[in-house]
Amino acid sequence: MFPIRKIAGALTILESFWGAYIQIQNVPTLGPGPSPYLLHTWESLFLIVVLLAVGVLGFWGASFAYPVGAALSGVMLLIMGYSAWTDGAYQYLQGESQLAAVGAGFAAAALVLNVLGAVRKGGLSEQANPMNLPVFG
Repeated sequence: MFPIRKIAGALTILESFWGAYIQIQNVPTLGPGPSPYLLHTWESLFLIVVLLAVGVLGFWGASFAYPVGAALSGVMLLIMGYSAWTDGAYQYLQGESQLAAVGAGFAAAALVLNVLGAVRKGGLSEQANPMNLPVFG
């Protein structure tokens, strides 16, 4: 069975690639006014880069990456959900709002798996198990 932590790291990497794909669709806004989409800001680009780094660390098994990945996936879920909602409010999702809705799904799945990966299993290792004592005789 594939460990849940590896799956969480891989899904976090996939989430960051999906966010980067949406980010490539339009250049981030540089104007003084707020962007209608939270996905097209320089802050979200920075978030995507950090999310990619956390995903790679989580895939390699760094234990601190899972709570951080869960927090960043929660932020991405809010950003993608808000962007899909503002673009497709009261109509069928089209174009970029569909991409943001799929990204919100990736973010929700990554959030759940990172939370599950952050929870440590409190059990005995195979070496520390009392049933593995040496038998003499």
